[in-house]
Amino acid sequence: MTGEGLRRLLGFARRLGLEPAFLVALAATRKITRGPKPVRALREIGLATDLPADEPTTEGVITALERHDLTRHRVGVQLYPVNANERLLKFLEGAGAEADPVLPYIYVSEAEDARVIAGSTDRSLPPGGS
Repeated sequence: MTGEGLRRLLGFARRLGLEPAFLVALAATRKITRGPKPVRALREIGLATDLPADEPTTEGVITALERHDLTRHRVGVQLYPVNANERLLKFLEGAGAEADPVLPYIYVSEAEDARVIAGSTDRSLPPGGS
């Protein structure tokens, strides 16, 4: 949903030696973009958006998704640690989709990579990292 989030996920995959597999998986996945920045980030890696939001907001993403049957689909959603985007998550649940939160903005040390992969939202971490 965000260009910076995509770049962070790509960097994370690169550091773990998973960049080629990440790019293959991303190419095979329908990509929903919230505005021009994620479109630009996708172009940087040779990919394009599959479903642009009607406007660069959560509501714009929901409006675009409402035109599709999401029943029994898994939807990866970039989230910020302090903003769970309950509106989007509730919409997905109501549409029959399974939301898969992705937290590219968790700031932790490399020793904490496993927790980031697992999608930990442990609020005991201090702002800015561990």
